[in-house]
Amino acid sequence: MICYQVHELIVPYSLGCLDSREVHAIEAHFENCRGCRSLLAQHSDLVVHMAYAVPQVEAPIHLKRRILEK
Repeated sequence: MICYQVHELIVPYSLGCLDSREVHAIEAHFENCRGCRSLLAQHSDLVVHMAYAVPQVEAPIHLKRRILEK
């Protein structure tokens, strides 16, 4: 795998959306490419910030009950 391919997959990798073959290939690339590891760190920070940027809301009790019943 080369850098531009890694750049295209780095966001899905950060989100855990790649299959095992892709994960293995991208991680092998990270072992030898400091630039892509740096880019991964930047995107990983962004993913964490995005998760906490969404307001948390309480689900209505009737929705919780329906989910638990299934």
